Amino acid sequence: MKYLLTFLMALSLVNLMLTRPTPEDDGGTSEEPQTQETTGSDEKNGASEEPNADDASKPDDVEEKGDDDTAKKEDDGESKDGEGSEKSDKEKGEPKNDPRETYNKVIEQLDQIKVDNVEDGHERSELAADIQRYLRNPIVDVIGSAGDFSKIAKCFKSMVGDAKKAIEEDVKGFKECTAKKDSNAYQCSQDRSTVQDKIAKMSSKIASCVASNRS
Repeated sequence: MKYLLTFLMALSLVNLMLTRPTPEDDGGTSEEPQTQETTGSDEKNGASEEPNADDASKPDDVEEKGDDDTAKKEDDGESKDGEGSEKSDKEKGEPKNDPRETYNKVIEQLDQIKVDNVEDGHERSELAADIQRYLRNPIVDVIGSAGDFSKIAKCFKSMVGDAKKAIEEDVKGFKECTAKKDSNAYQCSQDRSTVQDKIAKMSSKIASCVASNRS
């Protein structure tokens, strides 16, 4: 009986020794996951610390683009300024040539010479025809090639005043004529020599002035 107990105890110890894990097995199973976890953590840290190549180059690209845009704007500005300066110098160097402007300004003055306030129809009609034939038509013809009105403006300074004076004198003579006995408005309005001569002389003087100053 004693030997049997001793045998069973020895068998239990052997069985216990066989089932107990060795230190090498414990280290192999416990350390490997830790190593993998550490490696994964290191990879994550490395990924977060390394800068993105695209992100690192963006500020430089933006700055270079901004410099290019600024340089382009400056070049455009200098180009525009240069064109404006050249245009201004060109305009200053060339004589003005605008016959339409000259025509409009002369017509504005001719339109100030009116006969609307003449009471008698015969006299008013004759005066309008005289002004058209002896003043307006010759003046329009002579200014046709004048491109710079400022050169001939002095030729028209007294035109309106002189024409109105000639009209007033003709109306006065017409009234004196109709005041005479056995006279009528039609007959008195036909005496045009005096006013026509005055208007024709005025027109000739202006034409000579324009011809000598328009070039």
